[in-house]
Formats: sequence, structure tokens, C-alpha cells
Amino acid sequence: MKNFHINHYFFTITPSPPIQVFVSNLKRQVRNVIGHGFESEFSKAHISLFQYNEHHTDDILYDADWLLPALLPLDIYVNGLGIFKHGTNKTIYLQIEYKTPIADLAKALGGKSITPHITIARNLVAEDFDKAWKHLHRVSYINHFRCNSVTVLKREHNKWNRYLELPLSQDVSSRSVQTDYHSKSKRLIP
Repeated sequence: MKNFHINHYFFTITPSPPIQVFVSNLKRQVRNVIGHGFESEFSKAHISLFQYNEHHTDDILYDADWLLPALLPLDIYVNGLGIFKHGTNKTIYLQIEYKTPIADLAKALGGKSITPHITIARNLVAEDFDKAWKHLHRVSYINHFRCNSVTVLKREHNKWNRYLELPLSQDVSSRSVQTDYHSKSKRLIP
């Protein structure tokens, strides 16, 4: 029996350097307050779009490389902190305003419905969450950035490594809406 290699891809949006620095600083503060490491402590700031596993080929990358240049860049606004609850555990994240364009991008790439966010500390147990949230709950942060590309990470040696940057359209002046009869969905064509 032949052993097939499976490629694991993770499509993300990388925020601007000032937002990355802010998120890293918050992660350090959480570690200092709770006194130990936590899930997502060392992950770089990103907005998750979707993960994809593929046997052997890079078909999804060819599809994304065709689709993304037909889409306009996105202006992404972050505003304050939020909380996801997972039973008794909780995740602290940086909130995204105007979530729909990012959620639509994830769906266009073949992903599922998402709530766009930038994770600070994932899946904290109640005691750790209480300590971290007591320290962070008054944090006020507003910023924005332009998303001109989607970052594709590839899982190699138990680590996500940057694999590709797939650009969104740079030409906004000559766009028209056309129907792609193959997929029966509307898309923007340069």
C-alpha cells in the first residue's frame, strides 16, 4: 500500500507591524500575569481564514492564486478586546470591526463561516483567564490596516511556516462584475 503525503495549509491575513507588536506585547503581559506559558503564546498575530489538508498536490493553491487577484484589497479595523467562551475555558482576542468582508473572503477560499479576530491567549482555564482579564480588561486599542494579500502557511516539522503570499488585486480602476458560469457565482474580474 502506498503511503500518501498530506499537505496542511493555513490561509491567514497578516496584520500590519504595529498591530503585530501590540499583540506580542499583550501575550507577554498575559504570561507575566498568569506566571506560565499558554496555548497560542508563541503564534504570530494573524486572522485565520481557513485550514486545508490536501493529498500530494497543491490544487487549492492554484485555485486561490486564480481567485485572489480578482478580489479587492480589504481595509481591516481592530477595536478593543473580546472573549470567546469554550465551556469553562475562555479565549482573549483583539476584535475586528466590519467582519463581513473577511468572512466572505474565507468562504470564497472554500472555508467555513468564521468570526474574524486576532487571538491573544487561547483556551485559558478559568483561574488563568480571571488573572489575565483583570489585567487586560481596560485595554483600549484602535487601529487599522490594508490587507493586500493572503498569507499561506504550510505545516512542516510540526510547525506552521510561511509558504506563499497571494496578492489581492492592485488595479481597482478597471474592474467589472462578471458571472463565472463554471462556479455559478459572481466575482470581480480585472
